[in-house]
Amino acid sequence: MKKRTFACGLVAGAIIASSTTAFAADFIQAALYPIKLVINGEEQKLPEEYSILNYNGHTYVPLRFITENVGGKVGFKEAPTYEDTTVTIDFDNPNSSQEGENNLNINDQFLSAAQQGKLNGISIPLGTPKQQLLNILGEPDEIGKLNSPFLKYGNTTFYLLDDTVNVIQVKIDLSTSKIKDLLGNPDLDGWSDAGTTEYIVGYDVDPYYLYFKYSSKEAETGTLLFKNPKG
Repeated sequence: MKKRTFACGLVAGAIIASSTTAFAADFIQAALYPIKLVINGEEQKLPEEYSILNYNGHTYVPLRFITENVGGKVGFKEAPTYEDTTVTIDFDNPNSSQEGENNLNINDQFLSAAQQGKLNGISIPLGTPKQQLLNILGEPDEIGKLNSPFLKYGNTTFYLLDDTVNVIQVKIDLSTSKIKDLLGNPDLDGWSDAGTTEYIVGYDVDPYYLYFKYSSKEAETGTLLFKNPKG
C-alpha cells in the first residue's frame, strides 16, 4: 500500500472544521499559523474557511480538509455532551491493490483540486506519464483503445495521449441535482450538442474541464470525465 503523508511543520494535532455543536469547555489562546501545507508532495492552498493554528508549541490543522485530500472520509456524530460526541475517520480497505482509484470524493474542495489537475480520492492526476501510472497502480484490469489508448482500474479509466494521462473517466452514483448541490452552479447544464443524447453538467476548472454526463436529466447514475482540453 502506498504510504500517505502530509507535511505541515511539526504536526501534532488536528481540529474539526465542520462541527456546529456548542459545549461549555475550557478556552485557549492560539495563534494563526499561516505556514505551507504539503500533502503527498503537493502544496495545498487552504480555502478561506479553514485556518492552521499554533498552540503550546504544537500545530493544529483542519482535520476534514486533510483527511478528504488523502482519500478519507470524516464523520461527526453529535451527542448531549462533548465527551460522547464522536468524530470518525475512515479510509478504504488498506489491502486493496487499487488503492483510492474507486474512492472519488466530491466535496467542497473538489473544484479547487481539479484546477490542479487532480480528483480528490484518485491518486493519479492529469499529466501523469503512463509508466508512472503503472508503477503506482500495477497491472490494469483492462487495456484497450477507444479513440485513444486507455488503462482501466475498477470503475476508473485513464485515457492516454502521447503516453500521458489526458482524460480520467469515473462511474458515479450521484444525480445531476446532487452534483449541483455539491459543486454549485455549473458552466454548462443541458443536452449535449455533439450529436449524442446525453445530459451534461459541466464545470470549467481552467486549464482543465470537468463534466458529468447522464442518459437523462433525472438519471441517478452517470459518468464523470475530467480532461485536459489542450491535449
